[in-house]
Amino acid sequence: MLVAAAGAPSDELSSAAGALEASLRASPSFPLVMDAKSLGDLSNLDDAAIVAKCKNLPVTRIAIVRVFPGAREPSAVVTVYSKGGDALSGFSAKAGTVLAAQEEGPSSGVNRGVAAAVSTMADQGSKSNAAAQEEYEKSFIWFQDLVAINVQTGGVVGSSTIPYQGKYKKPLDGAAFYEVVERPDLASSYRTRQILRWSFIGAGAAGVLVGPIIMVSGLSCDDPLSDACDKKQSRALTTGAIVGGTGLVLVLVGNLISPHPVDATVARELADQHNTRLKERLGLASREQPKGNPVHASLFATRDGGGLSLQGNF
Repeated sequence: MLVAAAGAPSDELSSAAGALEASLRASPSFPLVMDAKSLGDLSNLDDAAIVAKCKNLPVTRIAIVRVFPGAREPSAVVTVYSKGGDALSGFSAKAGTVLAAQEEGPSSGVNRGVAAAVSTMADQGSKSNAAAQEEYEKSFIWFQDLVAINVQTGGVVGSSTIPYQGKYKKPLDGAAFYEVVERPDLASSYRTRQILRWSFIGAGAAGVLVGPIIMVSGLSCDDPLSDACDKKQSRALTTGAIVGGTGLVLVLVGNLISPHPVDATVARELADQHNTRLKERLGLASREQPKGNPVHASLFATRDGGGLSLQGNF
């Protein structure tokens, strides 16, 4: 028996053909089982052309496996031919569906060995798909958007976007997001920018505190009416004002520095790329991403009256 995977290459096709081949090798009904690597690329060939390529191989049967998408699960369709090109049997199987064995005979359809092999393939596929989907739901990245709206004016008074990982809502704060999406360069940039930001804020806060101290310390004089005292007080007030003003500017600049090296749009693109890679690695390229929770609304109070907060997952 030769097992040939035909059609566009995909994880599902490779898995179906590989599982069928492995199961046939384990069956005593098939002492010789070959793969189709020696036949070259079969993706654009029809069944007749594939059978013709097997004429010099030491097999009597050719099982051609094709996978077709379904509403929920793809279907594996297997057609068994003789070397002369006669169709001996054909059947299809879906993951999790057991294929019943039939008695041997010229018109019996599927023999026991093939039925057992396809049933094993279906069981393995069902378990594999369930485990892969569970892993994806624990690891995919999604975003929660928070928007606060003033109910009196209708204006947006605040908004934020928070990335989470998986259905258990693991927050991806700061550099953790860039590590998960496999961008260590951006994670390093985030940490550097965060250090710079806090350096500005820390130095500025120190200046804001020290400035008034300098100003107050210069007010004391032994002779308040002397020119020396006036000059001392003037220098102290000027120096304190400069230090305090510079500190205030540094605090403002620090707060304007975003630690994130990319904007929200690029961050969503990185998350989409991560989710796509995750699907491909788990063999779930055709699966839809789990849906987020619906939008929630809540009221909050402000000095101007109140507002409406909208929360949604995307």
